[in-house]
Amino acid sequence: ELLSGEYDMVIKVNRQTSETIWKLGGNKSDFEFINDNLDFSRIHDVRPVPGKPNHYTMFDNGRDRSHGGQFSRGVEYKLDLDAMTAEKVWEYRHKPDLFSSYCGGLQPLENGNRFIS
Repeated sequence: ELLSGEYDMVIKVNRQTSETIWKLGGNKSDFEFINDNLDFSRIHDVRPVPGKPNHYTMFDNGRDRSHGGQFSRGVEYKLDLDAMTAEKVWEYRHKPDLFSSYCGGLQPLENGNRFIS
């Protein structure tokens, strides 16, 4: 089970025991980020990518972005559970920047496309 919310992190939880498996993002992240210097903020719609183990997409509202102004984006990370790294492997950022202060979604589709709302 993946949980996300106003703490600007994703928490993977064991459904049977309620134990935390890992935390992604925030001050207590278990992962080191590779090639992404933006802290995600007020994320929504965290989903595993079909057919890609340990790949997750999310809609990053960017509400509390401290550098570069507020903007929203879709982003995909590949997690290496041995090295405990999170590598940004895809990002969509509208040009010019758009900002969604609340809500939003990013859904990976089985054909490889993504639906952003």
